[in-house]
Amino acid sequence: MRRDIILWIFFFTVPFIIPSTQARTLYDYELIAGQTLSLKEYNTKRVSIVNPNVVDVIKATKDEILLSAKGPGQTAVLIEDKNGALTTYQIKVFSKDLNILYKSFEKTLRDAGLLNKVVLKENKEIERIIVEGELSPSDKAKLEAVAASYEGDVLNLTKEKESQDLIYIEVEVLEVSKDALDKIGIEWAQQIKLSEGAIPSTRT
Repeated sequence: MRRDIILWIFFFTVPFIIPSTQARTLYDYELIAGQTLSLKEYNTKRVSIVNPNVVDVIKATKDEILLSAKGPGQTAVLIEDKNGALTTYQIKVFSKDLNILYKSFEKTLRDAGLLNKVVLKENKEIERIIVEGELSPSDKAKLEAVAASYEGDVLNLTKEKESQDLIYIEVEVLEVSKDALDKIGIEWAQQIKLSEGAIPSTRT
């Protein structure tokens, strides 16, 4: 008598509590919304998804589970085989590809001559590129214009450099003979009197 294999797919808002002796290795995956993920499993009996708004099941057989990333967030996918052994997959879904966004913004800054003046970071938690550093007023204005073209994908944390007032003094030293000065009527004191004790003297 042939026995049919029945595959059950359940959606739960809370995870299963499974004895640790039956649990298998925890696997992590990161996906972009719209991507699919194929999980190779054997003798699958049941598939459970904690948050179906993040990941959904497209196809499920006893040897393969095909998942679709629906929206940003994190969820667990639990797959139980006919022997009761459980495999847990932790899956994160992002709404955009930060790697592509990072490379695009990096090139834009390079073309604008700003890349070497700032520090770029990827933040997967908020799905944005963070830019930090201290810039001159003109460079900061240029960066703000560039970041605005990315429509909220870039978080600008740069600061404007504090300007310091400087005093520029130009001094020229001229060497003129005393006879020439006498001819044009400039008189120099023949002797400079110093207060007693101002300069120590050495008698020989």
